[in-house]
Amino acid sequence: VAVPVPDMEPGTVFFDGGGHLMMVTDDKEPGGMVVCVDLRTGTIRYHYNNDVGIPSTITKMEVE
Repeated sequence: VAVPVPDMEPGTVFFDGGGHLMMVTDDKEPGGMVVCVDLRTGTIRYHYNNDVGIPSTITKMEVE
């Protein structure tokens, strides 16, 4: 079930509309904005209440 990104718990991951794997941080701003990290590039992106995603959990990650 898709939920607004700012309602997700810190550490939750989701795919955004562009197919990027994002992780929610604990940095939230008034007005419904949350800071997220792109796990592939490490860049910061801001998501608002109108941005929705399906919360997921990473259970295993392999790094080369």
